[in-house]
Amino acid sequence: MSIVLDAVKTNLPLNAKQTPSGWLTVNCPCCIHYGQSRPDTRHRGGFMFTPEEGVIYHCFNCNYKAGWKPADRFTDRFKKLLKYLGVPKSDIQRLQLETMREADLAQPVKEEIPEYKINWPETNLPSGAKPLDQWEFNPLFNKALEYISYRGLIDLADWYYSSAIPGQMQHRIILPYKYKSKIVGFTARWVGEKQHKYPKYYQQQPKDFVFNLDAQKNNRKYVLVTEGPFDALAIDGVAIGGSNINYQQAQIINQLGKEVIFVPDQDKAGIDVVRQAVYYNWPVSFPPWDDVKDCADAVNKFGRPFTLKSILDFVETNKTKIKVRSQLWK
Repeated sequence: MSIVLDAVKTNLPLNAKQTPSGWLTVNCPCCIHYGQSRPDTRHRGGFMFTPEEGVIYHCFNCNYKAGWKPADRFTDRFKKLLKYLGVPKSDIQRLQLETMREADLAQPVKEEIPEYKINWPETNLPSGAKPLDQWEFNPLFNKALEYISYRGLIDLADWYYSSAIPGQMQHRIILPYKYKSKIVGFTARWVGEKQHKYPKYYQQQPKDFVFNLDAQKNNRKYVLVTEGPFDALAIDGVAIGGSNINYQQAQIINQLGKEVIFVPDQDKAGIDVVRQAVYYNWPVSFPPWDDVKDCADAVNKFGRPFTLKSILDFVETNKTKIKVRSQLWK
């Protein structure tokens, strides 16, 4: 028998009665301390002793409730219950110290999650793709430059272009996905004059890929997480490459050791990815950009300093508020 259980049973009133349901009823010692004008004389207090040598107390008159189980610390209500039962103060202090020691010993050891090892194989860009500065100017090429300029992504060294080769890769600007100077994937956006049968975006990347990791400086306090790579480039953040955050991506981002802030696209598709960010306990930013949907457009319209300030000024950490605010995008 535990020392706590022994102290309770030793100090029970002499007229305790056992009920068929398992309760041990007593005249409640707490009633006169909790709003009752006279002591209980009808056995309204009840003790239940659990198989793991814990104890539960409930008075059906003054509604006093308290309990304890092994490996738990004493609550204030349980200490008062012991006092009302007549357990000496010195014994209560001794029991409390002993249960604190047992609770500390019983604390589960936190299992360290091993560092996620990145293993992204090197890959090639689509056949026929060349850096922008190697192309001759033509109407379609000019359209590619216009798009890059509009999105505020003016560093041409980062971009490739595929020519009018028939097929899925024709008329696309290509952003290589690099990690430690190696190309490990890419995204290719259609910039032709007429929409063809292929998707506007074509993406090839490892399942666990996080874009722009190399740009995250060690002295930064935050890492800003976006859905798309163009948005990440605009604010120097990282991107998950779509509207789904898998566990491996979350682990890679958390391993950066920085405060994570998720900045979703403010549209209907962003609702689901916000739920995932909440699952990983990431704060979410809701900048009041009105008709602007994403970070790249915000930088183009307001400039980078204002965009970054508004992201940091409108961070929400309350999970309920995050879910409610994202529902406004429906």
